[in-house]
Amino acid sequence: MRQLALHVMTGSATVLLLVLLALPAKHVLERGGQPAAARAIARSPAPAPHPQRVFGVYVDPWHVDEWARAVGAAPQAVAKFQSFSSERTVAGYAAESERKDSGG
Repeated sequence: MRQLALHVMTGSATVLLLVLLALPAKHVLERGGQPAAARAIARSPAPAPHPQRVFGVYVDPWHVDEWARAVGAAPQAVAKFQSFSSERTVAGYAAESERKDSGG
């Protein structure tokens, strides 16, 4: 009986916590009017101003535009993890990064 009571209390606390965490997101979505994806496509963010620190992202260059629209600012640096054991070169990554950098 004690174990059942502990499970019920833990489950109730978890559900309460999830509801409390979801409420702010619900309000943001209701205030937005149109879906975030539609707002993101409508505007293309400008690069971040030159701060004392570099603003960067750790994502493939193919997803930088999508990420920048979601955040509202374009990063100044882009990084990507490539495992040495994969034995793949970074040629595709470098080519896409150069294409994005040149505005193509």
